[in-house]
Amino acid sequence: MPPDPIRPDRIDRFLSELADAESASAGAADRALQARGLDPDALHETGLRRLDELMAAHAEPAPLTDLVEAARAAGLDLRALARQLDLSLALVAQLNRRLLRAATVPRSLIERLAAAIGRETSAVAAFLAGTPTLVAGTQYRSDAAPKLSEPVAFADAVKSDLSLTPQQRTAWLAAD
Repeated sequence: MPPDPIRPDRIDRFLSELADAESASAGAADRALQARGLDPDALHETGLRRLDELMAAHAEPAPLTDLVEAARAAGLDLRALARQLDLSLALVAQLNRRLLRAATVPRSLIERLAAAIGRETSAVAAFLAGTPTLVAGTQYRSDAAPKLSEPVAFADAVKSDLSLTPQQRTAWLAAD
């Protein structure tokens, strides 16, 4: 004998009974909490807040895509970031555009940069190892974007940066 066909009126009645049972169960739970002197709504809100905190604590941060934007999110403008790193604006811009060979950037600079923007050292190192970029928002009068030159060694960029003081240049050339 074939099973009874599924009829909409049976489904509606089943869902209605299920909702009533759920409501009764929730009501019983609320009464039990109130009998113990607890506020069910406050417990619910506290539980949701704690769940949000736990999820945020274990969430993977978004990949780093822009050092200057990350600095802004950390409350630093470009000049403040450059001062904190003891670099010129030009070198910070080169780092942001990944125009320096990542393998030549001193570990101490990567660590200082990570601390300044509130990110993991590994995230900054991974960002620096990415593909060089053109200046954001620039328009070119060509069908094709210009080609970027190969990234240069950090030491070469430091040597050619005329805005660094002799002390800064010496310190960065001696950095690990």
